[in-house]
Amino acid sequence: MRIWAARILFSYLRRPSARGLRASKVLVLLLGLVGTAASAQQEKSRFHFRAGYFSYSFAGAGVVTEPFSNMMTLNLEYEFFQSSRESHLLRSVIAMDFANAKLMYFNAGYGQRYYIGGSGMRFARQEGNVSLISVPKIRYFVGFNAGIGQVIVNSISAVAQINSSVIDVGLDGGMTYAIGETMSLSLSSGMSFGWGFSSVTVSGTTMHFLVGLSQFL
Repeated sequence: MRIWAARILFSYLRRPSARGLRASKVLVLLLGLVGTAASAQQEKSRFHFRAGYFSYSFAGAGVVTEPFSNMMTLNLEYEFFQSSRESHLLRSVIAMDFANAKLMYFNAGYGQRYYIGGSGMRFARQEGNVSLISVPKIRYFVGFNAGIGQVIVNSISAVAQINSSVIDVGLDGGMTYAIGETMSLSLSSGMSFGWGFSSVTVSGTTMHFLVGLSQFL
């Protein structure tokens, strides 16, 4: 912040109109610039809501399995930034079979995200009645996640099914495109691997392609 303020002051002093500036006025100007820089705020959290395509395929010894896919899977994420290019996530994935009113897959867990080529955060600076806001138009990211999930591997009847609990680890990537000061369009795609640990043990993969909105908090 101090370097930023000093650069502005130096460029100002090089102007012919500033050569007669008194030392006291220079000090006041420098303090004002530093104060302006110090008033900068970083919005360090945001919420993501996405929906779209999701599929899974699991298999296990002695278990008859059925692959599943749909276009209305929900993904909720709360993201909080550790730095301008690194963040942590609390996330969940909810995949429903709406025709039969069944929750086919549910996952909740933790993840990390890394932004490529620029900051993932929104910056806001307030000085008196003047507001300066810096919002990156496009942000690209990659990340990983891990969680615990519940999956229906076979539906025996309308009310009976075989479930398995799985530990799920995955990779994803995507982008956000700002459409306002605090809101962005959000796209995420990726896949994960799951290993069962319940009485019905299965393993398999999931894939997703999701689109939605992101909102800084």
